[in-house]
Amino acid sequence: MQKSEPPMDLQQGYERVVEHMNSNDPQAFPVVLVFIDEAKKRLQIGVKKQAEVSLKEVSTQLQTFLNAIPFEVGEAEVQPDSKRSSSQEAQQPLGNRKIRPLQGGTRMSVRQGEATLGFVEEHPITNQRGILTVGHAALEIGNEVGQPNSWNLVGQTENNALYGIPPVDVARVSIKNGIESETYTIWEESTGSIPIRGTCMRPADFEEVMMYGSFSSTQAGQVSASYAAIELESGGKKYILQSVCFATYRSQNGDSGAPVMRIQDMYVCGIHGGSAVYKGDSFAWFTPMELIYRILPLE
Repeated sequence: MQKSEPPMDLQQGYERVVEHMNSNDPQAFPVVLVFIDEAKKRLQIGVKKQAEVSLKEVSTQLQTFLNAIPFEVGEAEVQPDSKRSSSQEAQQPLGNRKIRPLQGGTRMSVRQGEATLGFVEEHPITNQRGILTVGHAALEIGNEVGQPNSWNLVGQTENNALYGIPPVDVARVSIKNGIESETYTIWEESTGSIPIRGTCMRPADFEEVMMYGSFSSTQAGQVSASYAAIELESGGKKYILQSVCFATYRSQNGDSGAPVMRIQDMYVCGIHGGSAVYKGDSFAWFTPMELIYRILPLE
């Protein structure tokens, strides 16, 4: 019986990494660091669970990361979508001023500026409700959050994974007693309340997704890179965000924190973070739910 050729030799993959590290382009270095870290993790999984994860599968995932390198940090100009100018404020849609109940896709106000409420979730045992949104807007634990403006306080930052190891740009905001909220729904000004059917694993390349931003409203696009890494600057510090997704939908300042839905079944696949420009082309980036609930589970 003839054996099929393996998709890629791991050693060859690491040789390509070394070539990047020895290149004269200093901006390639952080990309390589992220890639090596991700590749090592997957190799360790393959070694520890050889019965479930074959070397071929590990090699295939490594190839995915190699293909994603051109999208990653170094050559991309990253812009978080959580600050606004006065001219942008004048052009905002009326729907993002919706107040109660709290729902996904609506405007929220933080010390960093304006952002978007991802969605309201509920603990399955305690029934305690919280808001899932973007970490670079929610800032440190205890930071007060308003909706739709800063003088209508609805809660405060309870947990922010942006400050964890590794950093993940997502935060959970506790909701004050007496604040009306509606779990697992999105508000869209033209159609009203939209139910979220659930959360899903990381979307594949070319899957169609929809962002529900409080300033851009609904924006559709495709996943252009299911695994990528970016460098985000927030609060004067820089963070390397690993395993984010790139997509072609459009966004603007104030959309950070918006839910990103998989169009085919209306499952939430991520939380929108911002945009990155690579060689003149603009891409949106979001943190996949698969990563969010691994780093910031409902406890």
